[in-house]
Amino acid sequence: MRYDLTCVNKTRVAITAKPGYIYYTLEISLLHIYSERSVIYTGRLTDPLMNYPSFGHRRGFTLIEVLVTVMIIALLALLLLPFLKSSNDRARALKCANQLRTLSSAVFLYQADNTGFLPPNNAHSGGSYSDIWLMALRPYLSIQLTDTTGAGMIAMRTCVTCPSATGSDIPKLWWESNYAIGLAFGTDGTRKKMKFDNTAQTMMFIDSGSRTRSIYTTPPPTSNLGYRHDSRVNVIFFDGHLEKRLQSEIPTASSDIFWGL
Repeated sequence: MRYDLTCVNKTRVAITAKPGYIYYTLEISLLHIYSERSVIYTGRLTDPLMNYPSFGHRRGFTLIEVLVTVMIIALLALLLLPFLKSSNDRARALKCANQLRTLSSAVFLYQADNTGFLPPNNAHSGGSYSDIWLMALRPYLSIQLTDTTGAGMIAMRTCVTCPSATGSDIPKLWWESNYAIGLAFGTDGTRKKMKFDNTAQTMMFIDSGSRTRSIYTTPPPTSNLGYRHDSRVNVIFFDGHLEKRLQSEIPTASSDIFWGL
């Protein structure tokens, strides 16, 4: 690097550095020379290609630069939003699937304690609280309280609320659920045993709509399903495996082995 020393006036000198073809000039006030080994200067380093001071006096951003930056950030956010939404949807669907697996495990434990009988399912109003699976399964979900308005109800409602449910679709009362139990459980509150050998084809729980806790023969079983996961329902079968099905993949006849009648 080459340095040139130029006298500006009686009190100032200019030192020009020439690294390649770029010139940097530093003007030093001779009045600030206090010793042979120490030089204190108040001049500025200038670059002919970048017309602004380099010692703490950089210019601010222009309005155009700020607007361009904001537009780039907005564009990136717009591109990322669909991916974020898709990721959140998948996470909710996965949590829903895990809740169905938990409910099916509770059913298996109930069967083990009751010589193979399934939990009772009174699909209609009337009868006793114990005739409804939402109450019968509580002990197998580590819920010891049997209240219908307090902590026990709240704990059970958490187990049967789909993470993708919104607004009026969210269960509020103790007998409401986002998961409907199949026809294999019956509808009159009488306990039944599984009567099909092919458990891999018969549903145990399925995503329901309108906070329905049970599948009915009338109206048709497909009338109250909740397609909350990318236009699909989560359904868990009696052999424990879980599937995601489109509406076109759900049998329409209540007599189909899928429903368990």
